Amino acid sequence: MTPRPSHMGITAILLLWIVCLGVYLTTGSYARKATVEGWLEPSHGVLRLYADSRKGRISQVYVSEGQKVLKGEPLLSIEYGVQQPQGETVELKLQQELLAKKQRITDSLTRTITIHKNSHVQLVKQLEHAQTDADSIRHILAISHQQWQLAHNHFTSLEVLRDAGHVSNADFDSYKLELLSSQQQWKQAERNNLKSEAEVSRLTYEIAGLPEIQANERTAHENQLSDINQQLLTLNRDRQRILYATQNGVVSSLQASTGLMVDQNRPLLSLLPENSPIEARLLVPVRAAGFIASGQQLAIRYDAFPYQKFGLQEGQITSISETILLPGEWANAPLTVSEPAYLVTARVSSDAIIAYGNPVMLKAGMTFSADVALSQRSLLEWILEPLLSVTKRL
Repeated sequence: MTPRPSHMGITAILLLWIVCLGVYLTTGSYARKATVEGWLEPSHGVLRLYADSRKGRISQVYVSEGQKVLKGEPLLSIEYGVQQPQGETVELKLQQELLAKKQRITDSLTRTITIHKNSHVQLVKQLEHAQTDADSIRHILAISHQQWQLAHNHFTSLEVLRDAGHVSNADFDSYKLELLSSQQQWKQAERNNLKSEAEVSRLTYEIAGLPEIQANERTAHENQLSDINQQLLTLNRDRQRILYATQNGVVSSLQASTGLMVDQNRPLLSLLPENSPIEARLLVPVRAAGFIASGQQLAIRYDAFPYQKFGLQEGQITSISETILLPGEWANAPLTVSEPAYLVTARVSSDAIIAYGNPVMLKAGMTFSADVALSQRSLLEWILEPLLSVTKRL
């Protein structure tokens, strides 16, 4: 029996369709994807400034939103302390008392220096007078000694004459009395000389030691001033804190304002690094992280730019954290971590979105969702997966 031409044509078409279907199932692939969430952040991170746990209020804000600042520039100041009913703080009262005490010690030090100068001048004058008196006393001593020698020689001569009977005893006793008187004057002059030399020595020693004594007194006052300065520094440090920029950047998310009470759980401002490229941070749940790898492509949908109108944006994974983040461990994420996840960093293809013909720059903190491929299989493997799973279990 010879087949009809129409049957042969239908058979050929079916065979061709089967062959095409087989080729499509063999070469075609199916990618299982998961949708993850993330946000944009500068590659060098965002510096967020917080107040400490003490109660305080912002006394002054030195910057404004979007302002460029350099490293070391002041950003804002915070005053801490217990407020009194009069409106002043206890720390301010203590500061005023310390400043008053410092002024009293400074005045006392000034008076002490003046007294030291006057004392030195007075001692120098006393030494000059003592040296003049000592010179006069030495001169008197020399004269007294000469008088005694003359009286002694004359008395010796009279003693010989008395023994020869040429001088009466009364005259001899009179000359002897003169000898004793001159000797007394000589001895008195010696004592006065010793006293004058001792006075000169005392004043010379006192003048020589005066700088050390005065230096010790000044040091005592200066140490008191140093202690007060340290107390003032500690008080100012505890009473007022000035926050400075630790790097060059742009002020962002400025929430601080003059008079605002600070909260340690709320950032006062953020500092974006200048000229830092934008990167994507993704939180990939553990259940979806099995096949995540560096270099993998991403399809990003920014929440601020609906993909139905602005399309999908491209990204590429650059790094994956080695450890997981548990819920509550990532405090600065604009997203809530509800399950263990890996932190993934990705590079975005462009830092701007073309909206209505104009480029709109991407900003730090923008959130997005992205599709991540979990596995790649052919369509034939996907169709036969139930059968293969049963076979493996058997």
